[in-house]
Amino acid sequence: MIPKLASKVLSNTTSRTLSRCYATKAMNIPVELISAAVETNRERLIKKWGGPKGWEAQKLRHDLKGRGRRVGIERFNLDRLASNTKMSHRLVREITRRYGYGISEEVYTHISKYHFVDGHALNDLPRLASVVSSALVKAVDDGATYEVTHSWLKEYLEGDEGMREVERTYDMVCDMGINSIPNFVINGEHIIRGAAGEEEFEKVFDEIIKEGKEGEFVFKKSMGI
Repeated sequence: MIPKLASKVLSNTTSRTLSRCYATKAMNIPVELISAAVETNRERLIKKWGGPKGWEAQKLRHDLKGRGRRVGIERFNLDRLASNTKMSHRLVREITRRYGYGISEEVYTHISKYHFVDGHALNDLPRLASVVSSALVKAVDDGATYEVTHSWLKEYLEGDEGMREVERTYDMVCDMGINSIPNFVINGEHIIRGAAGEEEFEKVFDEIIKEGKEGEFVFKKSMGI
């Protein structure tokens, strides 16, 4: 079990990288052109690992499927289309500003399932607004209906508020030398890269507990939160 302090540090100050730092150039496609991203995640990963043999070898090393099953995720949708992530990051930023880190993490879990398990594009704005509205109504007990929540989410997505902050944070990620996912920045200074195991996280948590200090969300200023 994760100690209480470490758990709090993880939830409040862990930063998932927004995406690969080249995403703003390599994948800066118009958000309405969902079909413009023609490469599936399976195709991208096979290229990344040098072909089918390399792909199969890394699956054995990382055992991501096994890790997923141990926490209740039966499958990942490898045939989901690559898609621009700016809209989903804008949404998470705004939800964090309005409701805090706890609610935004809960909604982020729904967004992750929507993309990685269900295979939907992150720049399919109508579908994204729908799934986030449902998650937010359940997470926030303030009496707001789905219709009211969906209305402001749809209006927000159709605007450009938060775009400058998201793009500024992309640049910050690049400056930090982070160029792949997953990456975790914990307590503002500890970086865990790649498909790390739980023992690596426990080691960092132990160091943080010994230090006895709690850092801040590393992208708080750049994201305007």
